Amino acid sequence: MRQLWAAEVRLDPAAAVERVVALCRAAGMTSVYLSNDVDGLDPAFAPGTGTPEPGGGLWYPTLALLRELFRTKTVVAMDVVELAPLGGQPASDFLTSKLIYKCLGYLQESG
Repeated sequence: MRQLWAAEVRLDPAAAVERVVALCRAAGMTSVYLSNDVDGLDPAFAPGTGTPEPGGGLWYPTLALLRELFRTKTVVAMDVVELAPLGGQPASDFLTSKLIYKCLGYLQESG
């Protein structure tokens, strides 16, 4: 499966979601392992990461992609990597926790 770049999602979030679903379908994937890299998000939202990437992903398009993935595929496991907490700046910690919380909710929704 190829990587999805933040710029692709920014240009057309709905098309990016459909592209991921189509790629999974074409590969015959019914189950997926989800690895979400915190530095894929824009550092304006998550500055505490190993490799901040200006122009990274935005919160709501990321959630839309994750929700659709959980809705259409069986997520067998997931991880979230590259959180590098910054003392006195808890925004990245909270964002990462909320991302995991949302994914658990999407898992519950998917039955």
